[in-house]
Amino acid sequence: MRNKYFNDAIVGNSRLTVSFSKTGEILRLFYPSVDYMQFFEEYNVGVRVNDVIFNLNRDLNNTYEQSYLPSTNILETKIKNSYFNLLITQTDFVPYNKDVLIKRYKIKNLSKQEYDMGFIVSPMLFGDYNDDICGFVQNDILMQYGHAYAVCTFSKNKIAKSKLTGISENFLESFEADKNYIEMSRVSKITYELGNLAVKDEIEFVLYIFVNQNWKRSLLNEAREVVENFRALDIDKEIDENKMYWHDYIKNHDLLNVNRRNISKKIK
Repeated sequence: MRNKYFNDAIVGNSRLTVSFSKTGEILRLFYPSVDYMQFFEEYNVGVRVNDVIFNLNRDLNNTYEQSYLPSTNILETKIKNSYFNLLITQTDFVPYNKDVLIKRYKIKNLSKQEYDMGFIVSPMLFGDYNDDICGFVQNDILMQYGHAYAVCTFSKNKIAKSKLTGISENFLESFEADKNYIEMSRVSKITYELGNLAVKDEIEFVLYIFVNQNWKRSLLNEAREVVENFRALDIDKEIDENKMYWHDYIKNHDLLNVNRRNISKKIK
């Protein structure tokens, strides 16, 4: 495990809290309260371009710019990969009224050649001898669960292949899919096929992370229903609704009238 000292950005609501590095990498995810319990030891994501995979949030060819959308806690990280000449806009937010992390990626091809694109996700959960973690893939959902909780990673896209055991420490290595759909392992790996990305064209890919409380709802039945409801969300509508929520929140909590005072923009 790498040492993770500082949170550069935080998104969330009163129940689900997620912290990020300045490159957009998930550092910590807490649920059902703002600081307990914590689930991820690591959460690696990568992009496959033809036969090459690069870590989206940790690559020497990437440059990063990060900011919140004005007066919101919707985080935007712009990632420019100079090797393939790709611009990736990563938007992370937790709706104020839904306990799910939504990660939207817009990948634009600024090069002069077409690419075959894919996306790789590899979460590593905390676990111990008395509460080991199991990986389970069904209905295009990666469920990683212990006794009390199940962390679900999913998309509207279908999972192309998955691996639940014997995963190399090198995240960038390609792998053969497991025949089994359930195994005991703290780390799992799944891939998605995004198709061809033409010159100057753009692909959108949305990833969701949801934590199920196993004593409140069934892992295999009710949790899947919740997942399908999240998949049906209109992401642009969710972003607009959350913009309005946070704009109103800030307006109603500006007791010092900061926005009306003649002070520098940086202080505001």
